Amino acid sequence: MQNLLTGGFTGQNNLMAKSTKAILIPETIKIIIAVICIFLLIYLAVSLYGIFISKSEIEQARATLDAIIGKINSLDNDGEKLDYFIIGPEAWNIYYFDNVAGVSLTTCGGENCLCSCPQFNTREEIPAELGKCISLGGICSPVKNISFNSICDLLVEENSLLPIKDISEVRVSNCFNIGRPPVKISIEKSGGIIRFVSITSSNSDIENIVNLLSFKQNKDSQTVGQLIFNFINESKKPENNVPGGTPSLEYIRISSNLTSSIESFAKLSGKDYWILRVKEKISGKTILTRGDTLFEDVSTVIWSTTDTYTIQQESIEYQILFKTGVKWVKS
Repeated sequence: MQNLLTGGFTGQNNLMAKSTKAILIPETIKIIIAVICIFLLIYLAVSLYGIFISKSEIEQARATLDAIIGKINSLDNDGEKLDYFIIGPEAWNIYYFDNVAGVSLTTCGGENCLCSCPQFNTREEIPAELGKCISLGGICSPVKNISFNSICDLLVEENSLLPIKDISEVRVSNCFNIGRPPVKISIEKSGGIIRFVSITSSNSDIENIVNLLSFKQNKDSQTVGQLIFNFINESKKPENNVPGGTPSLEYIRISSNLTSSIESFAKLSGKDYWILRVKEKISGKTILTRGDTLFEDVSTVIWSTTDTYTIQQESIEYQILFKTGVKWVKS
């Protein structure tokens, strides 16, 4: 009798175990599929973000290159000099190549090219020739015959059998290092030679707007300068240019990130108020206004002198105007 009971219980346990397994296996498969889907969504999101950043960098590189070539072509006489403000892209460099008419990859349509070339890591990737710059994703434009007097000090990885890469410094001629924008440069013509020189200003107002344009809310976000650049591009699209219309999600995202970034910058600077405006320099048309404009004429707010910088994009010059304010405290 006991054996029968024991056998009965054992049979019931086996049935329950099989039933539990039958339930658990599909649930486990569902969990695995869900985890895989989550990873795929994360990968897709990262990939799309990478594509957007890459497109943004190329647009900035093109705008920077066109503006610099415009400045160079405007220097007719020896001794002429002008300043220009580069806001991106970060870690790209400007290179000059001459006698490139026979290079099949060239888009210059002439013998001399000025190129904006992306960041690279190894010595082998240094764009010592035009083809390497283009293969890295760089862009080039024709430029009149000039001598280009500028040298880049570049850090590159060397081949090493060790887990830790050996880093060395390489000097490259006919190159101007943008580094971490924004950077103010001076372009000068002397003896038929074009010289590029970085300018470090001691003026506190200039430093204030330079610090603003290079400010990142966190390590993964874009700089304020990049956000302004992208906002100008996005605002040109028809759907974002209709009064009372519905702006695109990208327009809203850039605008929101721009506002929150400047708010963070102002707080870190100990300021109570801020105003940012972007205008077309010639027409005076306002492209962007953000900040505490309601307090602009309030007597209890002490405003700083307006900082102004000019950038060029697609042959249009834009003025960036920025100022901060603090509450007036009666002594």
